[in-house]
Amino acid sequence: MPEEIATELRNHLETNRAPGGSRLLLSHLNTVTDLILWRAYVHLDDKPLRISVDDDSLAEREIVFFDGAIDTGEHEISFLLVFKSKKEDEPSQWRVKGEFNFLVKLGMNKVQLKTFRDTEDRIMLSYEENSSKKGASTEI
Repeated sequence: MPEEIATELRNHLETNRAPGGSRLLLSHLNTVTDLILWRAYVHLDDKPLRISVDDDSLAEREIVFFDGAIDTGEHEISFLLVFKSKKEDEPSQWRVKGEFNFLVKLGMNKVQLKTFRDTEDRIMLSYEENSSKKGASTEI
């Protein structure tokens, strides 16, 4: 490679390359103590991330579906979550399906699905990007 092309390429990379790259932490937080996340089918940009059946780790309050490098730009998450109830007087299973788009910027990006009860005691699911609520709540 001629020296002038190599120098031009080096200068271009030094001025346009971002340090550190981008990372994504995708997790689910269950704040409803009487529900257990039983199965999770999660896709990031149409690629499956985690498909679990009777995995003991799904009973944890918070689980991580993805923690790794990702390209900057627009991405899509789709999911089907199946919950089981610990209570005898409630239906045994709830299913919630959804998808949303989010923007990845340089640095650390956090997306969290969150299960909670609202003021009327309904079980709801929302999502947050980088600690700010983005998604409309969906009743389970």
